[in-house]
Amino acid sequence: MFFRRAKLLNQIYPIIKEHVSNAGLAEHNSFTKKINKTLQDSGDNTKFTMSEILSDLIIEATWANRNIIWKKRKYNAEQGAIFSIAEYVRNLSLGPGGMQKIKAENPDMYDALRKLWTNIVIKEITDPNNLDKYADLKAEFLEINI
Repeated sequence: MFFRRAKLLNQIYPIIKEHVSNAGLAEHNSFTKKINKTLQDSGDNTKFTMSEILSDLIIEATWANRNIIWKKRKYNAEQGAIFSIAEYVRNLSLGPGGMQKIKAENPDMYDALRKLWTNIVIKEITDPNNLDKYADLKAEFLEINI
């Protein structure tokens, strides 16, 4: 069972990266410049784009939700990827200060999260071709205003 769950997660991760890359994010902005400057100041010359940063954060959250994706919801890789993106954005919106705090403190991150929500999550779960595929996600996430 462990190996099947690991296999599923390894299928989900590239789908998350693909969706995040296709969300229309500004890849280089004040947020990425700040992150990259901090890394450079510490001697690390790695440069990250917004898609890379968000993909990594969502993938970490996917790992944390692996039992929900695998055992409770029994998702396939595509469903798991959309759930992971939606759950990540929703959890940020429910945190202290929510999206308004993110918008005030980091408008570029807010913009990226809105694009992920609108261009990926809402688009996928409301697509007429996906009615059965994402019925539970539609019921759970559609009414959330990000």
